[in-house]
Amino acid sequence: MGKFSLCSVFVFLMAKAVDTQTTNHQDLMWNIIPDMSLNEKDRSVLRNISASLGMEPIQEPFAMQSNACGFAGSTQARTSTQRPRISQYPPSGKFLVVSRNMDGYIDLFAKIHAEASDKHHSGASFLPWHRVYITMFEEVLRMYDRSVFLPYWASTFDDAMSNPVNSILWTDSYFGNGEGIVTSGPAAYWVTGQGGLERNYGRGSTLFKKDQIQQVLSQCYLANISRPSAPPVYDLEGYHGGPHVWVGGDMSAFITTGYDPVFYMHHAYVDYIWEQFRRRQRYICRVEPTRDYPEVPVDNSNHPDASMTGFEWYINRDGIGPQWINNWFNYDPEPSCPDCCPNCPSPAPLYCDSVKNTCVSRSKILDSSGQLSGGFAGAMAISSARMGSGQQERPPRNRGREFDAPPSDGRTAATALQDAMVAAPATLQQQFRTFL
Repeated sequence: MGKFSLCSVFVFLMAKAVDTQTTNHQDLMWNIIPDMSLNEKDRSVLRNISASLGMEPIQEPFAMQSNACGFAGSTQARTSTQRPRISQYPPSGKFLVVSRNMDGYIDLFAKIHAEASDKHHSGASFLPWHRVYITMFEEVLRMYDRSVFLPYWASTFDDAMSNPVNSILWTDSYFGNGEGIVTSGPAAYWVTGQGGLERNYGRGSTLFKKDQIQQVLSQCYLANISRPSAPPVYDLEGYHGGPHVWVGGDMSAFITTGYDPVFYMHHAYVDYIWEQFRRRQRYICRVEPTRDYPEVPVDNSNHPDASMTGFEWYINRDGIGPQWINNWFNYDPEPSCPDCCPNCPSPAPLYCDSVKNTCVSRSKILDSSGQLSGGFAGAMAISSARMGSGQQERPPRNRGREFDAPPSDGRTAATALQDAMVAAPATLQQQFRTFL
């Protein structure tokens, strides 16, 4: 069972930190779509990474080589971000050293995802390719610190709030700010090909919802939950677009989403859902998941024998093999009631809603004593006023194609304070009104 710490979650976050002057200079490129294609140098780096991990080009499906220098060698558990997230914050000196050494890999993995956007989305290879992608990313982290593993962001816990914009995740101690250029948290002042990393949370779509996941888990075949054959109600890829668009900014577009560290934790949760689906296939549906790949035309990039973009020594069917779970990673179960966050400092980032019988993320609006945080509420009031007036600090960036996603459920950044007030105890109602 893996043990979680914020240090291990964000060991990669500072890889592209720059000073404000550089960020402002690159903001001038807001309307230029950057060239995100992989070049020969990038491919050479990927081949070298593969060799260092002992992953030689395969000759047949599932024929992956073992190694003694890169992979952990035994299964480690990916753990929810809602486990004790603040036990080692701020980051230690070791964290900073490892982060500086990782400079450039965020760029590389963002480019891999951009190049794969037309080849491994809207098709049967979506889940298998992303499993390999995030596992390779995780193993690069382990080249610098063997104790690191990739946590998953179970956004259903935030969706269970009156408004997920108010989640404690969007504070300095966790993901950093959710609106505008990221200037707080471990990813402060990262840059993309268009300037500073940007988010605009709560302006469109939704986070994952429990009923969406239940619909996906009710099916028995990969074709039932994969495009183009999946009906919308069972379409895991369609649902996955929700958090992309909800976080907004660079997370919302295919070519820039890989720059935001939240992206990797979101996709670890997508993979977690798929793994629950695969276990149900085997034990409930009596379907062998390592052989369940939909029929796809031979000339299609989603064909089971087509090579994986960025990892051409794999083919798509390798992503459904047993070796990933058997050899290199596994998943801790999601936190659940009544003890949603054992051993967490008080107040815990998760609490049990006994009425809904589900864990819910703590609100950043309330301080440790359960009273309204005036500093946060003031900032939210200013933010809401700016959005209400239609003012923006800069024109929207031209990031190209955005993810398909479910419609908004009406809970937005503009309604965050109002939604929190409605859900708040009567003793806090008047305090909320002073900020509305």
